[in-house]
Amino acid sequence: MRTTIVAAGTALIGVGAVLLATMLTVPQLVGLGVWLACAVVLHDGVWVPLVTAASRGGGWARRALRRTAR
Repeated sequence: MRTTIVAAGTALIGVGAVLLATMLTVPQLVGLGVWLACAVVLHDGVWVPLVTAASRGGGWARRALRRTAR
């Protein structure tokens, strides 16, 4: 079952790549590549550190509130 799902996913990725290559012009493909690269930078460079800091800070705040509540 897993092999079938992997094969189907790979085939769909191939179909998507062929459709992108045939339906978009070169400037559009370059724009798509730039957009995807910016999305990766935004995710890994901004969102991940913010969420990590918030989760660590949230744990610190909960511990501090528990200590003061006693």
